[in-house]
This record gives sequence, C-alpha cells and structure tokens, in this order.
Amino acid sequence: MTDNITESGVTETAPSTPADVHIPKIMTLAVHRDQDGKLIITPIDVDHDCDDLTELTEPEWKAKRILDGEFVAKQPAMNSALAALYELYNHRLYRSQFRTFENFCFAMYGTNRINDVLMNRIRQRVKALKADLKEEAQ
Repeated sequence: MTDNITESGVTETAPSTPADVHIPKIMTLAVHRDQDGKLIITPIDVDHDCDDLTELTEPEWKAKRILDGEFVAKQPAMNSALAALYELYNHRLYRSQFRTFENFCFAMYGTNRINDVLMNRIRQRVKALKADLKEEAQ
C-alpha cells in the first residue's frame, strides 16, 4: 500500500496492487418478447464463476429480507418501464434523433456508459451464454 498525506494528520492509503482494487460485480438484464408476446426479463450474472454458496450472516439475512420485499413491491413498475423501453428499442423509435439506442438512453434517460473493461466482461459472458443455448438446442 502507498500512503498519501493529504493534510496534517490525515493519511490516505492508496491501492498498490491490482488485488487491492475493487472490481464491481456486473448484472445485466436481457429483455425480449417471446413468441406469444410476453415480456421476458432475464438477469445475467456476468461474474457467475466467482459466486459461492456460503451462509449469510444475520445482518445479511436482514438486508436480504428488506431488499426482497422492496423488489417485489417495485417489480410491476419495473416490468412496465422495461416493457416500454423494449418497445422503443424494438421498433427503433429513437432513430429520427439518435443513431444508436445507447445514445438515445444516455441523452434521454441519463443512463451511463460503462468502461471498456466491464463491457468486455459482459460480452464474454453473453458469448458463453449464447454458446450454451446453441448446445441445448442441438
């Protein structure tokens, strides 16, 4: 670790090795409509290989119960919002003002770009999932 004195009596410790750097977990959502027109929302855990089955602590159980309840309460609104966003995407209703759907979302809804390293991780996971689907279909 590298210490950096920012002012008298205050020392900040900066990571000195990549192992010290926090790499955020990534969850993406795949959204589409099935052959019957039903909206399908599939969460994709990009870092699935890093997961493990370990017991939760009591504070983690408490947080899980609170977050589960919050998700269930807000899920209908989320589904409606994603359905509307998907229709904008699917019918390219952004095309008169924006070349890409991503740029439309950045400008209109304040979504953010992710860095290239994270994007590459997402692409690798999606590629692996597509390969798994092809194997299942055969």
